[in-house]
Amino acid sequence: VGSEMCIRDRDYDGILTGDPAELAKSLSLLTYITIAMFILMAVVLILLRFIENSVVTPIRAMSRVTRDFIISDSEVSADEVADRCAVYADRDNEIGDLARSLGKLTRDVADYVHDIESLTRDKQAYRAELAIARQIQMELVKRDFDSMDGTGVRISGCLLYTSPSPRD
Repeated sequence: VGSEMCIRDRDYDGILTGDPAELAKSLSLLTYITIAMFILMAVVLILLRFIENSVVTPIRAMSRVTRDFIISDSEVSADEVADRCAVYADRDNEIGDLARSLGKLTRDVADYVHDIESLTRDKQAYRAELAIARQIQMELVKRDFDSMDGTGVRISGCLLYTSPSPRD
């Protein structure tokens, strides 16, 4: 404990007694520490700006255009999403991978939506054709099968199919 007091007393001796040489030495050290802190903060700010420009800004841009594509009322097409993502697709890092993936994903989704719409139109056309054919067939079938004597008629039918003989 005694040696600690001596070190403390000696470190602050110049400041407490007002020794100009010790006071200048302490202020010089504080000045160097302050300058080093400002330089370190400047380096950190520059590094943060670099990270923002190389990571955060591309992700925000791709997120915004993808969100606009997803909203059904939006006028953003899959090609526009792919074009906006292509700006970052040439990067050889995760941002480039993400940009290429989003471009492919939006094109694939647009293709799938187009295929589903086409199949739905075809299915609706087939249903309409079948409804018309059913209506025509139902009009051709007689519905009243009462006989003249009032006993009713029993209708039975059989469809036979024979394949042509090899001699024909």
